[in-house]
Amino acid sequence: MFAEKQISKALKIHIDLTVTKTLNELEKIKYLECLLKIAKSQVNKQLNEMALTFGGKNSCPLSQRFHIVLEGNNPEASTNSKNIFLAILPMMFIVFLSFFLVFEPYSISPQDESYTVELTSENAYLVQNQDNGYDFYFNGQYFGTVSEIKDSYSDLPIYKNTKEVQNEKIK
Repeated sequence: MFAEKQISKALKIHIDLTVTKTLNELEKIKYLECLLKIAKSQVNKQLNEMALTFGGKNSCPLSQRFHIVLEGNNPEASTNSKNIFLAILPMMFIVFLSFFLVFEPYSISPQDESYTVELTSENAYLVQNQDNGYDFYFNGQYFGTVSEIKDSYSDLPIYKNTKEVQNEKIK
């Protein structure tokens, strides 16, 4: 909510500066009078009349916008609005990016875990076949054929034939 308000404020200031950049002093005052009329029409009757006072530079957002527009040719005021925009830009990017990235820890649900096995060199191995592929064995039983060794099979022992497997188990 805070970021939304700050982004909205920065955008309003940016629009004010863009619109009033080429205006003379009288046109700027007319622009500000228009802003004031809009603000007054939006203020709820129940609010205190002091809501639109211009006591200090930081008293309300509308007051700040007035000061920025009136000091628009002032390099210090322009630098301040640029600094505000540059400070808010990374926050806007992070908020935007958060809609596309979701970080979740990897886990297996308990009901799926009972049907899941881990392939290790103790419970699985590969045997080269005549088709330049590999026969996959799990717990000593033929399970299927794979054409290439992928990540999940990369740590498994590879034997030339089943006799070599039997000799290995005897050792």
